[in-house]
Order: sequence, then C-alpha cells, then structure tokens
Amino acid sequence: MVNPSNMLIRLDMDDPLLYIPEDGHVLYPILVKLKVRITNMSFHENADETLQKCVDKCTPINIISTLKRACASSFSDMEQLFYKSDLEDVDYEKLRAFIKAEIDTLIKHGQEDRSFMDTLKSLPIWPVHSSENKFKDAISGILLTYKLPFFSFNQNTFFYKCNNELDFNVLTKLGVNSVDELEYIRHYIVPALTTQFPNPSKEYINFLRSVLSLGNHEIEQYLKLYQTIPNQSVSSLVRVDTLYDANNPVFRSIFANTDKFLPPELQNDPACLEALGRMGLKRQVNYNIFIECALEIESQKSQIKYDRFQENVVRDRAKILVRYLYEHINSLNFNSEQWYKILRIKFVPSEKNHQNNQNQFYQGQKETLGFESFKDLCSHKYKKICWTQCPLFDDDVEPTTSFSEKHPEIGFPTIENIIDHLFTVVTMSKEKKWSKNNEEELKNVINEIYKMLNELCKDINRRMLSIKKMHFRKIFLNGDDPFDENSWVAREELVFGLQEDIKKRFYKVNECLKEYKELLLTGTPCLDCLDPKPISKVIINDQKDVIINSLINKLVNKPDDKFHDVIFIVGEEKVRISANRYVLSAASKHFEEIFYEESSETTKNEINVPINIQANTFHTFLQLLYGQSIKNITKDIKSDDYLTYLFDLLKVIDFYKIESIKNQIEEMIIRENYININDICEILKYSKEFNAKQLRNHYEKFIKINKELIKKQLLELCKNLTNYEEILEMSQKTKILDPLLSYD
Repeated sequence: MVNPSNMLIRLDMDDPLLYIPEDGHVLYPILVKLKVRITNMSFHENADETLQKCVDKCTPINIISTLKRACASSFSDMEQLFYKSDLEDVDYEKLRAFIKAEIDTLIKHGQEDRSFMDTLKSLPIWPVHSSENKFKDAISGILLTYKLPFFSFNQNTFFYKCNNELDFNVLTKLGVNSVDELEYIRHYIVPALTTQFPNPSKEYINFLRSVLSLGNHEIEQYLKLYQTIPNQSVSSLVRVDTLYDANNPVFRSIFANTDKFLPPELQNDPACLEALGRMGLKRQVNYNIFIECALEIESQKSQIKYDRFQENVVRDRAKILVRYLYEHINSLNFNSEQWYKILRIKFVPSEKNHQNNQNQFYQGQKETLGFESFKDLCSHKYKKICWTQCPLFDDDVEPTTSFSEKHPEIGFPTIENIIDHLFTVVTMSKEKKWSKNNEEELKNVINEIYKMLNELCKDINRRMLSIKKMHFRKIFLNGDDPFDENSWVAREELVFGLQEDIKKRFYKVNECLKEYKELLLTGTPCLDCLDPKPISKVIINDQKDVIINSLINKLVNKPDDKFHDVIFIVGEEKVRISANRYVLSAASKHFEEIFYEESSETTKNEINVPINIQANTFHTFLQLLYGQSIKNITKDIKSDDYLTYLFDLLKVIDFYKIESIKNQIEEMIIRENYININDICEILKYSKEFNAKQLRNHYEKFIKINKELIKKQLLELCKNLTNYEEILEMSQKTKILDPLLSYD
C-alpha cells in the first residue's frame, strides 16, 4: 500500500485496496486526503481470483465505494471524514466534476445497489447559498427550480448553489429535495417579508422581475395579497394595488412627486407591467380609481400653506382630472352611490375672488379657497342668479355641453340658493351698495332671478318651498328704482287685476312683474278672489241658479217643508234633517241606489245615518248635494276650525261616495299649504281613513322632499314635552311620519 502510508499490509477481500495506475488519477490527491487506501500494484488477470478481489480497479463505482470504507476505517460518517480531511474549494470542485461526468453510470449502479446510492448521496460536496461557504450532501439541502435565480433575505440557507444547468440536472438525478416557484415564494420569500420587514434591495428587485416574467398567475394572485412590491423610491414594500402605472398621463400628473409609482426596473419592463396589472396595479382610470384621484387632489389641497406655486401645481392637476371626467363620463359609468360621493369631494378648481375683482359689480361673491365640490359649484351662465351664494367653476373647468346634457343638475343652483341670493341682492340694493350707474345692470340681474324662479315654481314642490322662504319678504321690485326701499313689496301684498293700490295694503302688479305669474301666484291673490261690492243692485241669474237657490232655501230655511219626502236621523241626539229624494237621487248615484232599493209599497221615509257625525256637518253635506258652492258654505268657518271642519265633511262624503265633492275638499286642503307637524299628521291620518288618495299622495311627497324640515320640527316639539299625554301623542305622530322620513 502506498497511501495513506507506504507500507506492507495484509490483503483483505472485505477491505480491498484501490488501484491507481502509475499515470495517476485526477482525484488522487483528494483521495489521499480522505484516507482512501491506495496501491500502485495490480495482479495479472490470470492471478488467483481471491487475490484479485483484494485490489479494486480504479473505476467511478469503486472510487465511491472506497470512500464508504474510508469512513468505516476512520470510525467517521461521511461529513466527519470530509471535515477532517481539510479539503480546499478546488478539491470539492474536482469531486463534483467527477460525479457530474460519471453521473449516469453511478446512478445506474445505485439503482441496483441501494447502499451504493446512499453513499453517493451522502457526499458533502455540493455548495449551498451561505456566507460560511458550506457544502451539503444530496440529502439535507433544498434545490430551487432553475427557472428562478436564487434570492433570500437570509445569509445562511440550505439551498443548493447551481452555477449552471448541469449542476441542477445532476442534483435532480440524485433525487434531492426540491421546491417549485410557488412553494419558494410562499414558504421562503413572503414569510420573510411579513416578519422581517426588510428594505427592498436591487437584488430583490431583479429577483422580483424574474418572478413576474414567469407569467405564473398562481404566484401573481398570491403576491398581490402582501406588501411585496417596492415603491418608486425603493424605500419600502407595498401592496401592488396601492400603486399606479406612470404610463397613464392622468396618474402621472395627479400623483407626481409621490411614492405611488413603480421603480424604473419594473415600470420599464413590459412583461412585469402586464403581470403587475393582473395583480392589481392601477393602469386605467375606472370609477373607483377616479374617486381615489379626486380624494388625492383634496388631500394635496389641504396641505397647501401660503405657497402660490404649489397651489397652482395642484390646480393644474385638478383641471386635468376634471377634464378627464368630462371627456369620459359615459365610459366611467358611475353608480348612484359613487356619483353621490364624487359630487361631495372638494377637488374641482373654483374661481377665486381675486379673479373677479376686475368687475366691481359682482360684490359679495361667495368666498372660496380655490377648490370646491361639484355639488356646491355654479356654472358661469347662472352667475347672475347665484353669485353671492355659490362659488363658480374656474373658467378652465366649466362643464362641457355633453357633460351638462348628461348631468344638467351640475352647475345649476338650487332654488334655495337663488332665493337666498335674491335676499342678499335686495338687501344690498336697499343699502345702496351699487352706484346709480349700475342701475340697469342691477335690474337686469333681478329680472334674471325672477325669470328663473318663475320657471322653477311650475314644479309644485319647489313652489311650496318658495312660499315658505319668501313669506312676507319684501323682495319684489314693483317699481323702477331698485335703490328706493318703497319700490320693494312682498308677494302677499300684490294682487293681479287690481287697477289701483289700496291704502298701502294691496298693490297692483306693475308691468315689470306681470310676466312672472307662476312665481307670484304662489302667494299673490287675483282680483277674483276678493269680495268686491256689486256695481249694480240688479242681479241677473239664469234659470239654473233660480232652481238651485230655491232648493237650497227650502233645505236651509224650511226643514219641515211639505215638499221634503225623506228624513235623516243624525248623531247621538237624533237630530232630524229633511230633504228631497229626487234632488238627492239626481245629485248622487249612491242615493239613487238607496232609494231605488226601497220597496215601492213601503211608506218609510226615515233614514238613520250610521256614522257618528255632527248634524251641522251633515246639513252642510246636503247643501253641497243641492248645488251650493263650498266656498260660500265655508267662508264663515274660523281658521282654527277650518281643517277639522273639512275632515268632518270628508268623512260623510267618503261614506256616501260622492267623489266629485271629495275632490273639491282635497283640493281646498292642498291649496291651504299646511306645513305644521300637527296639521300634517292629521292630514295623513284622515286622508287614509277617508280614502282621500290625492291628498295623501300630495303630502307624502311633500314630507319626503322636506324631511329635514319635518325632522327639525319634530325635534323642537320633543324638546318641549312635559307630561305623559304629550309624550304619547308625540309617539303616535312619529309612528305616522317615520315610514316617510326614512324613505330614501
């Protein structure tokens, strides 16, 4: 034996020497270090078979086998053997080259000899990614797929270091433990990200590019759940759905100088950009992203502090976003909830007061910090009718025609804004805030306001609102001089058709106001509504009036007249009221059926009224059937009793199904414009009880439109409750109103 020591030994078939020829072997120095027993002598092929078994030929299989025997003779395992041998890196490299060159032969033999395969796998010659330059056997390490470059946040790992594809293939043939791309991301990358919170490095970005370039949708869907994507400054890792594509000009403008973009390595890689888009990178403006952009502008606006340059930068960004909205309003397809939110975000550039200083006429312009919501802004075309109440759009973002056609409510002032503006203009006029030179322009503004209000008052709900807000306010210019306080009158003081003013109580409507009849008639009486004295004592009636008046006279003044042939027994007091069957049958189909059903042989002429009703109310009911005007009947009723009186009439009218008169009663109640909570609750209660559908529908609509006003009244009433009876009564009213107040 020449190695590990040059000495004579006794041959042993169980521990044969390894023959290495005189020309040597590439592994000779390494095998020496590993204490492999080597000889330079060989036996002739005709030598005794027993002797031949004591020396192995220098084959790949025998070399591996001698390493196992070296372990046994040194009482070490393979790892200890290599550790004690103090091999250099080049030695490990030569061993790996030998294994790779002979791998097929070795694997084939290992498939037949399990012990040999275990020895082959146990060789600790395979480098792993570690700062300590470690080597592992083919059992204890982990092999990463060759599709990805290796990356780890840890310095020391058990992942094999493959310098080329051959290394990967050899380790694969040796059956090492391996992980695919998704397993690697899930078990080795993301856990480190979520526990160590490392700063992104250039190496990580390059690794991430490789991952994204795979186009593996499973990996993409997993990564998007975590903070795995570096921001533009590479200062932190964030979720991909918090970042924006810098290629989009809207995003590039709105989020300029922020960290909400990708680093250049990812932004400029088309494959990465596509993958990130699938993961949630915001690449196009949709309805939700538009809201995010609007909120970003609102946030940037709030951070401006006396910096004119920065303010102009943010205004320019906001203009880009608003113009985008105008151009893409159809494709964005907002739902009602999203649109409601957009209307209330203050991101729209508004005309600042200093922009309007060139025209001193528009005094008292609504204060604005330069950004407002769509809900509050007014278009320049409506400037005259609202400038003191509504901020105006900046000229650069005035709504386009196509946008206004889709959303005509944008930029249009509310009727409350217009009325409040009118109040302000009137006050400023009386205070002579303008010079005489502005008189014509001022009158033109006032007429524009009247014209718009006149148009809006064609809607019953707006009309009722205007009645409430304008009640006895002297805001109508019924003369030529807006600076003269006496030229202003309240709507209730004007009378259409009056030829001369009446002692400063009523005023004729002058030409300047006559075209605004819709506006004025909501509170202005006509001359026909007054009760003028007759010009002549001679009253000419046609025959119809003579008949009706005669019948009514007999009903009212001669209750026991011999021409009456039916008696109604009314109320608990059994009051007897006489009437004529023929007249009632002619006036009401219901009575005609009642009288017709009675047997012709009977002489019964008394009818009990089955509902609880006052006798005077039933008498009024008969007067109506006889043709008397309801206005004449009710003209002497006190205002406090008026509504109750009409409900009593509705009760009996509903019972006898006289629809024509019922409609008149409903119209009378509607025209009275009751807005007090107590009255409204009574109306809702009895309109349901007496089937007054027109009346109920009108007030249900009124409540829904004015629910804030109703709620305010309820709140005030609740504050003043003092006893149980009042609380119980309020509870009943609330029960009536709640279904309508909760209506959306």
